Formats: sequence, C-alpha cells, structure tokens
Amino acid sequence: MEHSLQEQRRRAKDALVDVALVLTSTLELSEVLERVVKTVSELMDGDRASIWLLDDSRQELMAAAIYGLDPFVADQWKGRTVRCEDERLSYEVIKSGCPVVIDDAETHPLTDKEAVRMFGDQSILVVPLLWKDQPMGSLFLNYVRHPHEFTAEEVAVTVALANQAAVAIQNARLYTKHQQKEEALQRAFRQIGAALVSSARPDEILRLATEVALDLTDATLCLTHMREDGSLILRAARTLSWDPRQEGEFQVGLGLESEVIALGAPVRVDDLDEGRGDADGHWPRRLGLRSFVGVPLAVDGTIVGVLSAYRNEPRPFSTSEVELLSFLMTQAGAALKSAALAAETKRRAEELELVHEASAAINSSLNPVEVLSMIAETAKHVTEADVASIFVRDRDSGHELVEAVAVPAEMGYGTAIRTHGLTTQIMQQGEIVFIEDTTEDERVNPAVVDKGIRSILGVPLKVEQEVVGVLYLNAHRPGHFRARDVTLLSVLANHIAVALKNAHLYDDMLQEKEKFASIFNSSSDGVLLIDQQYRVVAINPALERMIGWNSDEVTGRPCQDVLRCTNCSQTPCSDSGCPLLQPMTGRVSVPYFESTLVTRKGSQVQVAASFSQIPDPVSGVVGVSIIRDVTELKRIEESKSDFISIVSHELRTPLSLVKGYTGTILQSKRNFTPETQLRFMQSIDQAADRMTRLVNDLLSVTRIETGKLEIKRKPFDLIELASEQVDGIRLSSRIHEIVADLPGEPVTINADRARVEQIIENLLRNAVNYSPDGGRITLFVRRVTREEVTGMLKSAGAPPTVVEGSEHVVIGVSDQGIGMTEEQKRRIFEKFFRAERGLTRSTSGLGLGLFIAKSLVVAHHGCMWVESEPGVGSTFYFTLPL
Repeated sequence: MEHSLQEQRRRAKDALVDVALVLTSTLELSEVLERVVKTVSELMDGDRASIWLLDDSRQELMAAAIYGLDPFVADQWKGRTVRCEDERLSYEVIKSGCPVVIDDAETHPLTDKEAVRMFGDQSILVVPLLWKDQPMGSLFLNYVRHPHEFTAEEVAVTVALANQAAVAIQNARLYTKHQQKEEALQRAFRQIGAALVSSARPDEILRLATEVALDLTDATLCLTHMREDGSLILRAARTLSWDPRQEGEFQVGLGLESEVIALGAPVRVDDLDEGRGDADGHWPRRLGLRSFVGVPLAVDGTIVGVLSAYRNEPRPFSTSEVELLSFLMTQAGAALKSAALAAETKRRAEELELVHEASAAINSSLNPVEVLSMIAETAKHVTEADVASIFVRDRDSGHELVEAVAVPAEMGYGTAIRTHGLTTQIMQQGEIVFIEDTTEDERVNPAVVDKGIRSILGVPLKVEQEVVGVLYLNAHRPGHFRARDVTLLSVLANHIAVALKNAHLYDDMLQEKEKFASIFNSSSDGVLLIDQQYRVVAINPALERMIGWNSDEVTGRPCQDVLRCTNCSQTPCSDSGCPLLQPMTGRVSVPYFESTLVTRKGSQVQVAASFSQIPDPVSGVVGVSIIRDVTELKRIEESKSDFISIVSHELRTPLSLVKGYTGTILQSKRNFTPETQLRFMQSIDQAADRMTRLVNDLLSVTRIETGKLEIKRKPFDLIELASEQVDGIRLSSRIHEIVADLPGEPVTINADRARVEQIIENLLRNAVNYSPDGGRITLFVRRVTREEVTGMLKSAGAPPTVVEGSEHVVIGVSDQGIGMTEEQKRRIFEKFFRAERGLTRSTSGLGLGLFIAKSLVVAHHGCMWVESEPGVGSTFYFTLPL
C-alpha cells in the first residue's frame, strides 16, 4: 500500500514537472489547454477532462478544451458558451474558490442529472482555475467506467495542476494580447503611412486614427474631436460596446477633452468615479465608462483636436499606451498637414482653371446674358452643384432679375432657384450666405425646399463696393459645399462683376445725361447754370417758380438781369459786388451766401445760395448755383428774436416794480402808513400775478406741444363762469363798457372748468388790449346745432372742420378795437404772433394767449375762429359740445 502511494506521488510529481515544461515551451493557448486536460486525465486515470473559461464579462463560461470524448463530439462542444449560473458545479467552485468532490454523480444535488445520464458520469472532481486569487474558470475530471473515491492527495494534485494551468493560461493570454497589439501597431503604421503617401481626406485620416487607437489600447470607446470656431466638434467615434452610428450621443460633455486642449498635453484619469467625470455632465459614468486618457492632435505646433479613449473598467491606461497614442497623433497630424497641402494644391489648380474659363467667357462675347450663362455653367461644374444661377439688380426698378441659370435638363424645371429673404440679406449686408441644410433655416423659401434643394451658397456680386447681384449655387445633398467652394466663388464673383461693369458701361454713359436732367428738373431747390460771361445757360423748374421766368425766356441773358439780386444793404449787385465774381476769377467755390431776388412781378424773395465750378467745355457751363427760398425761415428767425425781446420786456417790467417797492420798504427809514404799505403790497402782488400768468402761458405751450395737456372734465354751469369773468374784467378796465349777453337759464357742460375759464379770460383780455380807445366789449353765449356751427364756420371763411356731436354751445367775445387784416387773421392763432406791431409795444403779453385758447378748445373737441375788419373790431368765437 505504501509502495502504491509512493508511486502515485512520484507520478504526480513527474506530471507536474512535465506540465510545467510543456507550459513553458509554448505560448499558444489552445496547445496549453489541450495538454493540461490530457495530463490530468492520464495522471488520475480518469475517463474525461475539460476546461471551462470565463469570458471578459465574467457572466458566461466557454468550453475551451475537452479530452476523452470522440473528436467529432469534442469539436461540437468546444467554443460553446453557457451562463455561469446555469453550470452549477463551475459556479460553485468559482464562487467559493474551493474544489467540489462528487463521489456519486447521480445523487449529488449540484449535478445536472440529464448531463450525467447523457455522458454516463459516475464521479466528478471540479477545481477552480485561479490567477492571483481571481477565478479564470474551472477544471473537470470525470469518471465514467466506474465510481471513484477521490483521495486528498488526488484533489491536491489536481488543484496544483489547475494552478499551473491558470498561470499558463494567463501567460498565453498576455502573449496573445501582446501579439495583437504588435500586429495592431504595425497595421497602424502601415495605414498612417499609406494615408501620408496618398494624401487622404481629413475625415478618412481621423476615422483611421480613431480605429487604430481602439486597437492599440484595447479601449471600449475612442473619440476624435476637432477645434472649429472655438468649439470641439466630434469627427470620428469607434467603439466595441455601442453602435458607431450613435456618434451624436457623444457630442455632450467635453470637459476632459477641453482640459487636454487647455494643457496641450495628455491627460489621464484612472477612475472617473473619483469625480473627474463631473465636468462632463457625468455622461461617461452614465455609459459605464471608468477610465480615460486624452491626447492632443497638433498640426505645425498648433493644437487642432484631441483623441480620447475610455474603458468600461477601472483599468488605467499605461504610460506606454499614452506614448503610443501620442505617437499616433503625431503621425495623424503629419497626415492632416499632407492632406491640407494636397487639397490646397488642388484648390489652387481649380481656381486657376476657373479664372481662365471666366476670363475666356468675358472676352468671348459682348452680350451680358451669354457671358453670365457661361460663368454660371462653369461654377456649377467646378463645385458639382445641381443648380447655378445669377441674379442682377435692375438699375431702374431695383428688383433682382435672373440673368443666367445653369440647370440640368433631367431636373425638369428651367427657372432659377432663389429665396427672397436670402437675396435681400445678401444685397443689404454684402456678405456670403452659406446654408448647409435648408430644412433647418427659416430664411429659406418653402418652395425651394419643395424642389429638393438642401444646401445653398449665395455670393454677393460687387462693383466698386456696391452689391449689384447674387450668384447662387444649390445642391440636393445637405452639407454639399465646402470652404474652398466659398473661396472659388469669391474669385468668380469678381470676374462676374467685371463682366457686368463692362456690359453696362455703355448704357451708363447713355443714361448719364438723362439722370442729370431728371435731377436738375426734380430738385426742390433752384438751380442756375451760367457760363464764363455770367450768362444764364439754364434754370430748373424750381427756380422758374421762384422768380416767375421760364428757362427759354432767360437763356443767354446776364444773370443779374434775370435775378436782380440785392445784397444785405438792399443795394443791387453789380459786377464788382457779385458773389459769383470771386469764384469765377479765383476758381474757388462759395459754400454759402445770402441775397434777395426780385421776381418777375416785382416781389422780393430772400434766398440762401451756394456756388461751385463745374467746367464743361462741351456745354459751356462753368458754374452752378443752388438757390433756396429762405423767406419763411427768416420770418421765423425774426419771430424768435421778437419773442426773446418781448419775454425780456414782459418779465423786466413786473420785476422792476417788485424790486422798486421792496427796495423802498427795506431801505427807507420812514415809517409808512398802513394804507401806503397795503398799496405797495397790492402792487407787488399784481406784479407777481403778471409774472405767474407769463410763466403759466409758457408752461401751457410746453404741455400742448408735448401732448401732456390734461383735461379734467366735470359738469358745471357755463353761465355762472361767464358772469364771473365779466365781473372780473370790469374791475380791470374803466374805459370799456363790458356787456354780458347770456341766457336766463343755466347751461351745464361737461368740461374742464379751469381750462374754459382760461379761454374766456384770454379772449376778454385780448379784447381789452386791442381796444385802446375803449368801446363796448360783449361776451355772449348761445345754444346751437351742429349744422349751425358748420354754417358759421363756412360764413367766416374758416378752414373746413369736422364738427362732432349734435348739440353745442357757442361763446363769443366781440370788441370795437383796431381789427385785423386778412393776413393777420390767417396767422392770429400762431405762437408769438401779435396783430399790430405798433400797438404791441404798449400792450403786455407774449402773443401766446390765442394759441393757448385755440389749443384748449380743440382739446375739448370744439372749434375756434375769428371775424374781423380793420378799424371796426373783431369777434372771436369758440364752441364746446354739450
């Protein structure tokens, strides 16, 4: 018995040595596994042995090696996977890390009875495959011919063999992975080298670099972002766990990638669960990603993008992997530079060809439509667009008209494709419009989208910085046009502008004279053309209306005989004093001078004029004078001067009175009697009232003109108010007979009592002021209908006015004063106007009373007018609706 045990130990030792030698002699995983199961089965005199390995997810088991079955059956089982939990024996040893010994497979609770009957298993030994205490799978030893009682020595030997197998499996896996990385690296160098030689498109280079990075690092996800307009845009995405078509999902969260750009160096995060994913809005962690490395992509020392790699396990990227990715990005940067140089070379060649074809088109025809059609066809061909069209602004109507279009016959329509919103924008701003997808831009006309147009490129056509048209290119594919197309079309637009300029130059010359004549005839200012002898060459219609002569009557006559100018001292201008003499002899311009013209009928017109030289040997014109009628402006300036003088006078008088009385009281040593003091204070009070009225009048004018005049309507008795005003005016005038012609019953109106009181007071004071010799002043009130008001307005010759309401009250104030002329009646309600210049020096006021009164009446929806005759007197009327 002892001899048998020693022999078994010797055989076990030899087997372990043999397995160790075999395992170290090869790194092929399949050979290692096959040798292990054969050695275990032969050493233990078993009928069958097998190894099951966990996959990367550690959720499934795969039959990796089987010994003792028919080769055909074994091949059917190899590679088959089962859920780890469904294989109860393997699940138990993997979970516990301890062997499971089954002497009777038929009765043991963990065995699969169906499998036991199928394979005839009697006894089973299952041991775990452990690498650094981490389970890798399970090793089965099965007895079919007879039951077997496993000794502790047999279990220990099997465990030892399993441990050696685990070491061999790990070494084989590492070797396989190393080989894969080496092959991937070699493949990457070949691919990147091929990209450098072939000058591939940038998007192809980025896609290739992303795929290689995924292979080199065994990453879960690799992304490549490029810097564009201050943002990071995803250009390539490759992954093992997600569908690459879902690349849009990775546009969010670029905190880590932005950090790589900011540092200009690789950034590595070993575990995103430690908080480094916060800057990315948690999106990597949401997708189950745990570790990160990012490497900058540079071209000529400028960082243009970043390559980032993620793993879905907390397995840090090694230093060598970071170095590999950095080297890969160096090669990718060189490839991008090569591609850019190739694209630039091709672009320049295309530009030269396009310029040559455009120049040939311009020189081939004088017909602008033919030239533009050839250029449109060339632009369509070079940019591979579906439609090319040129719109040119019509110089007469200002509308954009199609001048040329290049459309394939198979498209079925021959009209140009444009959108009014874009055309207006390009015309106004003079900038290129680049639309990658018409369905996402509200400026695009829906009819354009309906025709299948998905991308648009519009370029302004400029002639001497003026936008005169638009060159449109349209394509059915979104994002069809590239940056180089913009450059090409910008060059082409310059040639189109040259063609337009040459084509329309002759028309411009023919239209120049017509335009000048139109401006000359339509000018609102007078225009005088003279020759070197000061003779009239022509005058425009505005000057004809100003002086009463027509152009044919004055042509060839000296301008002095026609205009009869006088200078500031009203002296007729002679040759020596003519304002035009200096510029004609000194060859300078006169920007401004004032004069007075005498019209054909003898009336005077005050004018402001300028003179400039425009030598024209063909027409004989050597100078032009622009003449503007400033008679009304002068009158306004004069009114302003009078207003300042009047205000100064009106304020100075009561201020002088107040100053005089207060100075007398303060400086005098006399003791005035109470009666004298009362008289002084009453005079001061009256002066203050006078200044208050002046200020209130000015404030009222301000409120009226700014629209801030408030009307507070309340019912009140108009007869009571009128009686109070009559009584008040009687106390202020002893030379006038004040008469109140009022109805016997109350007249209630809904109006602003204070404003109506202000109107009546202004009219009564105006009647007193402009009746210097006394006489009767009458205030009357009458009820009238709308028809009666309309008749009264018409009879007085007042401007037509819409009368609102059916019932009205008319209030009138008549006097026997100086009266007014028709001109004075026309201007009586103007601000600062005072009817009689000689009388205004002896009457107080600013000339605002009637202006304010009429404004208040209009605010009440009433009418005001005047009837007057010089030397007889005036009657002012106003109405208020009941």
